[in-house]
Amino acid sequence: MPGGISWIDFGLLGAVGATAGLLMGLLGIAGGTVLVPALLAVLTALYRVPADQAIRIAAATSLACIVVATLAKLAAQSRLGTLRAGVVKPMLLPVAAGVALAALASSHMPARALQTAFGLYLIAYLAYSVLRRADETELARVELPAGEARTVGLGIGFASGLLGIGGAFLSTPYLVWRGMNTKGANAAAPAVQLAVS
Repeated sequence: MPGGISWIDFGLLGAVGATAGLLMGLLGIAGGTVLVPALLAVLTALYRVPADQAIRIAAATSLACIVVATLAKLAAQSRLGTLRAGVVKPMLLPVAAGVALAALASSHMPARALQTAFGLYLIAYLAYSVLRRADETELARVELPAGEARTVGLGIGFASGLLGIGGAFLSTPYLVWRGMNTKGANAAAPAVQLAVS
């Protein structure tokens, strides 16, 4: 097969991507939550890629895959009229800047620190998924303070870039804290994910 990858490996990597997409679409599980550990396992076990390189490759690959999933989600929300991207507009450029900073910082961070950070993210994601409550009340009009939104956006972008995640897990609690209901915050999250990816 072209590119030096066997059909077996191609099928395995395709299965990893398909599983992540299925979990993301059906259960709302963040794609990076599945992709990064699965890719890390495949890269280190099958390809014998050193751990310090594998974690960076897995995070970068996850972000590339998030582009496709996010564009599909944005198209669906736009068609249904449920997109709330305007609310997070002040965050988007800082999110992208944060990802760029993470790309620069990643090469200077030990692989063990990145793996530990991802493990802590998984624990926090699990706790949030179990403890979150759907809140249908929402302020009549939610406006994010510009300076605060930029600072939060920079932090979300940096963390997302390091871990290879889309950022929705980080942006949703912030938007809920600022007065959006969970449904509205989830509707705004794909815009953040697009800026990240």
